[in-house]
Amino acid sequence: MKYFIFSFLFIYVGCQSKTASEAVGPYNIDHVESREERKAFLQQIRDDDQGVRGDEGAELMLKYGRESKEHKDYIKKQHNQDAINLSKIEAYFEKFDHPRVTDVGSLASVPYLVIHHAQGYDVRERHFSKIYKAYKEGNISDTSMSFYLGRMHQMKFNERFVIEGPFRSDDEINQLIKLLGLENQQKLVLNRLPNR
Repeated sequence: MKYFIFSFLFIYVGCQSKTASEAVGPYNIDHVESREERKAFLQQIRDDDQGVRGDEGAELMLKYGRESKEHKDYIKKQHNQDAINLSKIEAYFEKFDHPRVTDVGSLASVPYLVIHHAQGYDVRERHFSKIYKAYKEGNISDTSMSFYLGRMHQMKFNERFVIEGPFRSDDEINQLIKLLGLENQQKLVLNRLPNR
């Protein structure tokens, strides 16, 4: 009987563990309303994102090694913060859609930054339409859009995308969209844009 109870508890506790992003759950932003509150919210996310990045990770890796507890703890701290930030950005999207440069200035790039740092391909694919629409509306740069898609390509195919010869950013973006099988989502976004 003791063995049965111990086994049950072990299995139950094991099934309760979640990834960082699952454990965070939806974030409540009912308190965010005004333009200034939206800017402060996005600024805090950017500060939190950058606060867990920098020279510390490289220093820990050099001092203790890549497989050290210290370096792994640092990476875990990044992933946990990334999951919190993603939850906040998804709540922002739900309430306000993607931020606009005309409304929040350079903070309009914060969702791109957060999704870029999030774990997993599926997060990037799930938010492709929002990021692509933000790019087409001038709320994130073509360089950011190319980098976003380039990272997706690397994650999906385990190799960097290389384009030969002179090219425009639009050429690279469109080729990556085709290779990643995102053409239907691209068409939906383009069809919903004004002046089309």
